[in-house]
Amino acid sequence: MKVAYISYSKQGYCCAALICVTSLWVSLTFIYDNMPQWQYPRQKMYSTLLTTKTDPLSNGIGQINSLLRRSKDGNVSCETTKTVALIAIRKNLCHSPAEAIAFIKTYKTGSTTVGHIMNRFGYQRNLSFVLNKRKSNGHLMIKNISSKSPRSEFLKPLNVTSGNYKDYKYDMISVHIRYNRRAMNTFMKPYTRFITIIRDPGYQFESAFVHFQFDDAFPIEVKESLKHANTLDRLQEWFRNSTFYVNKLKELKYSGIKGLRYFYAQNNQIFSLGLDVFLHSNRTAVENYISKLDAELDMVLITEYLEESLLVMKRQFCLQVDDILFIPKNQRTEKAKNYTIPRSLYDKMRQWNSVDYQLYQHFNATLWRKVEEYGQNFTKDLQEFRQQLQAVFKNCTKGVFFKRQGHYFENVNYNPVQNASELCQLLAEHKQSLMDKIRKRQL
Repeated sequence: MKVAYISYSKQGYCCAALICVTSLWVSLTFIYDNMPQWQYPRQKMYSTLLTTKTDPLSNGIGQINSLLRRSKDGNVSCETTKTVALIAIRKNLCHSPAEAIAFIKTYKTGSTTVGHIMNRFGYQRNLSFVLNKRKSNGHLMIKNISSKSPRSEFLKPLNVTSGNYKDYKYDMISVHIRYNRRAMNTFMKPYTRFITIIRDPGYQFESAFVHFQFDDAFPIEVKESLKHANTLDRLQEWFRNSTFYVNKLKELKYSGIKGLRYFYAQNNQIFSLGLDVFLHSNRTAVENYISKLDAELDMVLITEYLEESLLVMKRQFCLQVDDILFIPKNQRTEKAKNYTIPRSLYDKMRQWNSVDYQLYQHFNATLWRKVEEYGQNFTKDLQEFRQQLQAVFKNCTKGVFFKRQGHYFENVNYNPVQNASELCQLLAEHKQSLMDKIRKRQL
């Protein structure tokens, strides 16, 4: 087996890297089983073992070398290169269970369902969450976070004296927050796993269009003419003059913030993952940033294949099946989705969100490589997982209620059964109910 040992140190403005590749007679399992449970020192040496199931040079080392070359050329920051060294390419390796998870929520991707999984994970383990102390839902939206954000924006962690900011270290993120790895490394625990979820923009944009009511940008006479129109007609109107409409959103308020929807109306997934709008038209910057995300994120789930994604994450993070069970949250009613998006409109939405589509293609391919590496038991494990999901839905829910969202639709919510077990209660209850418990405990 070949193992690459990567070391990075930071001195002034430069990064030094030593890459030694050798053949070892010991197995990687032996290395992991006999390695002390080390933590990554942030200001001195950053080290990790990188390995792959097949050719360790073609994937892991090649990716690192690419980043190192770009770092030398000034195209990738020292911080990015340093962060890469923090991430083991854990393809199907399970050394120790995940103890801290930063889930970067994207919009209209099923992220509320995954967020609820993360909230349950942290709540059951009595972990500390990054939460906006001024919002009951904890979201930080498009705030520019920094190393100083914990003292000004966040609730304090559990079991820490208020104002003792050097001890403000967190285990969990599950709210809307823009990804900023440099800042997050300063307040997240050093062993945190970083994950997110993305969706095919050919469908995601339609959901975002309805949820954020982008048609508020239409002139009054256009709104009047579309008063009884369906979502497809409104989307067609959007694409008749999309540049004008997206810029119009800069002038309009949403959630009390002027121009907020401008950032959500095009390529909002990669924007949530940290790439500023002015760089979306820069092809090189986009490609470099996707490579950066590939190097830094431990897992990217795919909405269309959520069950497959969770199963891969379960193995990669050494989780139990109870940790990844879910009952869907924040879904529209079937009545609200009683139309089929024509291929021509689907293609327009992909083209309008071309950077998000590039992001989606990359990580969709990454997921299926991980599925292949999972091994021959994947199909059987997936079938069993789906049966367990059906069982918890049947046994943990009884009846539904609806919550109005915007002008056009309602969300479906499920009631827990009477005398529900603790797990059933946590699975079925409304997203805000669990968030309230987390928030109350951390206040």
